[in-house]
Amino acid sequence: MRRLLSLTIYCLLCFVSQAQVRDSIFLFNGQELIGDLKSVKLGVVTIDDKDLKIQNIKLYKVKRLHAAQSIFRVETIYKSVYFSTIEPSDHAGYIVIHVNGEAREIAYREIAIILPLQKGFFKRLDGNLGLGFSYSKSSAIGQLSMNSLVSYVARKTEYQLSASSLYSIDSASFSRDNESVQLFVSYSLQKAWFLAGQANYQRNLELSIARRYQELIGAGNKLVLKPSWQLWLLSGLNLTQERSTEGNSTVQLEVPVMMRLNFFKYQEVNVQVYFTQTAYFSLTQTGRVRDDATLSVAYELIHNFNISINFYTNFDNQPPVNTSNKIDFGTTFNVAYKF
Repeated sequence: MRRLLSLTIYCLLCFVSQAQVRDSIFLFNGQELIGDLKSVKLGVVTIDDKDLKIQNIKLYKVKRLHAAQSIFRVETIYKSVYFSTIEPSDHAGYIVIHVNGEAREIAYREIAIILPLQKGFFKRLDGNLGLGFSYSKSSAIGQLSMNSLVSYVARKTEYQLSASSLYSIDSASFSRDNESVQLFVSYSLQKAWFLAGQANYQRNLELSIARRYQELIGAGNKLVLKPSWQLWLLSGLNLTQERSTEGNSTVQLEVPVMMRLNFFKYQEVNVQVYFTQTAYFSLTQTGRVRDDATLSVAYELIHNFNISINFYTNFDNQPPVNTSNKIDFGTTFNVAYKF
């Protein structure tokens, strides 16, 4: 009985010891961070440290990475994709993955993205939420702005939810001037090709759009995958249902051409640039062309907090109301929390 009890206690201790194994990052300055590795992308390692919470570490400062308890999706600048655990290499600036049972070294400079696949749902979420407010006494009008971007990654599927809004407030009214909510989904194929789908809601009073719903399906290519920047291009078909501020409703079938650019500079200054531009060419209304573009430049102010400048422009050469403007643009300044 005593031997059985001792064996049971030993097994329990081994189980607890294994359960407590965490991902770890070793820096060149000798510091070690232990927790859950969330991602490596755009030159930044993000780890949920057990003591310090979310930490963003510049990749060039990392000596060794160790995350052997989970499966990760590893994409290289050569557009190769691997699914493996991550083990430290004997050489600084390298990781070891396993491909078909064989160990392979990959240099940090060759890594485009590393994303976890076996973490919990909330541990795979990555994004930011920004708010801004301005007020002018002379006009007695205040403006409230909001920008948010959240991403989630599965084995071959990526989800990205973005939202932005601009509201005007005065002593007599509250106006929803500009709203946009977009869900973008991509499914990875071979050699950086992917299938894509997008659902989008828009409201733009400047262009006389009370509401617009869009459903896009298509395919694209990750043209550039670098440690510090990525460029995607895609096209397909887009179905649009819109209602003007005068109550007129139309249905459009369009050919979209979309470009998505993400750039990160994380050395002397910590700056992230996110840019999307989509041109729509109508198949059902002769000569109609629309264009939507957004640009966000974020600078890390303090840990997990950014200040950002966001610019948007919307163009329609044949708006639903003939007397409305053909172009709308604006700039907002936000303070954003990164999670």
